[in-house]
Amino acid sequence: MPTRNKEVGSIREVVFNTMGGSSSGMEGIAKKEYRRWITMFMRAKPIHIERCIFKDGYLGIKGCKKGDSSPMIILNIYSLCALSDKRILWERWKGLRSTIGIGLWCLIQNFNVVHEWEETRGVKGVLISDSIKMMEFNRFIDDVNLLDIPLSSQRFTWFNSSGNVVSRIDKCLVNLEWLTLRPHSTQYVLNRSFHITIH
Repeated sequence: MPTRNKEVGSIREVVFNTMGGSSSGMEGIAKKEYRRWITMFMRAKPIHIERCIFKDGYLGIKGCKKGDSSPMIILNIYSLCALSDKRILWERWKGLRSTIGIGLWCLIQNFNVVHEWEETRGVKGVLISDSIKMMEFNRFIDDVNLLDIPLSSQRFTWFNSSGNVVSRIDKCLVNLEWLTLRPHSTQYVLNRSFHITIH
């Protein structure tokens, strides 16, 4: 047990130093959440961090799994609902991909959009704006060559308060290089709330 505590402590220290130490205000709160997320991730899947990525709409890491030299880029996504905000994020992600280059890419969590109508149920009528969001999201996925890996155990990841409107707006998108090395990759859902956690 003391060895485990020491290991977790060293992980926190690495993440804290990589993020540039302490900060105040909302940025400080966000960085605290970021450090917590990376610490949890590293405990579950030990990874050597080469770079921390901290931007509006996503946070993530670039590194490699211990014993494997293949670079991994994992981003935890939160996309705002407005199409204008989504376009900004999508262009930012494209720029990040161009900057970082090749590797095993994984974008996970809340994209706030479906890529086909079968991923939603209970919605009355189809808004033109939703159709445009879906079309542009699919174009973004194609542009960056990402694939939606299978979701097991549940069809939907978001529920409204009464449970009569559901959708799959939380996803895990990976590139072909990821699937080539990890062909059995899948995503599954955990506890139900308004958003279901996917892993």
